[in-house]
Amino acid sequence: MLNQVLSDPAFGDTADGRANKVMRGGLTITTTLDTRLQAAAQEQVDATVGPNPDKWGASLVTVQPGTGNVLAMAQNSRKLRDQGAGLVTSYNFNVDAADASGNDLGGAGGFQPGSTMKPVTLAAWLGEGRPTNQTVDASRRVYPLNHPWRSTCGRVMGAYNDSELSLGAARSLQNDEPNWYRRMSVREGVYQSINTATFASAAGLSDFCNIQRAADALRLHRGEGKDAKLDLATLGNLLGGENVAPLTMASAFATFASNGTYCAPVSIREVTDAQGRKISGQTPDCQTGAINPEVAKAVTNVLEDVLTKGSGANIKDSTGSTIKLGVPAAAKTGTNQYNSQTWVVGYTRGLATASFFGEALNDPSARIGRDVWVNGRHYASVDGALIAGPQWAYYMQKAARLYDGGGFDAPPRHLITG
Repeated sequence: MLNQVLSDPAFGDTADGRANKVMRGGLTITTTLDTRLQAAAQEQVDATVGPNPDKWGASLVTVQPGTGNVLAMAQNSRKLRDQGAGLVTSYNFNVDAADASGNDLGGAGGFQPGSTMKPVTLAAWLGEGRPTNQTVDASRRVYPLNHPWRSTCGRVMGAYNDSELSLGAARSLQNDEPNWYRRMSVREGVYQSINTATFASAAGLSDFCNIQRAADALRLHRGEGKDAKLDLATLGNLLGGENVAPLTMASAFATFASNGTYCAPVSIREVTDAQGRKISGQTPDCQTGAINPEVAKAVTNVLEDVLTKGSGANIKDSTGSTIKLGVPAAAKTGTNQYNSQTWVVGYTRGLATASFFGEALNDPSARIGRDVWVNGRHYASVDGALIAGPQWAYYMQKAARLYDGGGFDAPPRHLITG
């Protein structure tokens, strides 16, 4: 937020002039943060990792659907009481690298979102008028270099084929578990988070470019900054291979929650000077129909299943009981290939929250999230539901009741059953 003020010409023509205005001008900066949610978010990220000698990162960021207001932004950057004073890091885990956090370090630059990117392909599928219950061949694991993708906007890059490794292909597609290589509905493929089902959906599109169009409509971009295009013509990015900031993911999912209205995130309501005169503030930037409202409703309908019978049903407390929010909710889990960066991004009608846990400051391949201890508990392998999931659910239990917790609008029947 401080960087937004320091970058705004309303506070001076030069960087030095703006910095002087901030430090000595007696400014009053009113943010969009809700202190109730902010306190709950900070409490939760601290509780997620506890004393943290291995420096795992944990963060939560909440956006209000339909306004873009950033209501909470927290991370485990401060040492806990028994760890002494000071900061673990000054990087902001939640924002782009270009968004400084009051110093020269800026944002961490995002993380690999894994399967939280799968709803983008789902939105492209629905945008072509295809139903969620249509069956695709998720047994297919090979997409060779010469696969006939139907694309009107350029070449699709990448391949998955054990027989073409010497030519630059990746290994044939893998799912997390062996018993999912079969025909299934697109809906089941999303809520069970099946990689081969996502690729089968992409292969079934009349225009592969519709995936990129959906990502652009959601304003998804790489973690360097909002002008860094997220390239969905590269196959690995369908499964979340490029870094994306949590705030970007929360804003994208808020678009589904608001039936297709995208709002750029806003964190500063108003800035006044020492005399009480308004100098500046962020103007809401919303686009109604960024995603077709019927498509957004159908995406939500599928993502509700994630929490009730899919990968999100594994979000449990220490006793093994499912953590319930008490209001209708939709979400998607995500894990990178190293199990070192994990997510849950989910929403109610009134709140969209991205929850992250993992390697936040170094190469994600440098520290594998397997056979690790976190906050006194051993994990054979970390995935989105195991740590980021409870963090999201416990926080949303407290936060969701403070905003609109009503039921989601029903999707049109033709996008469900055809």
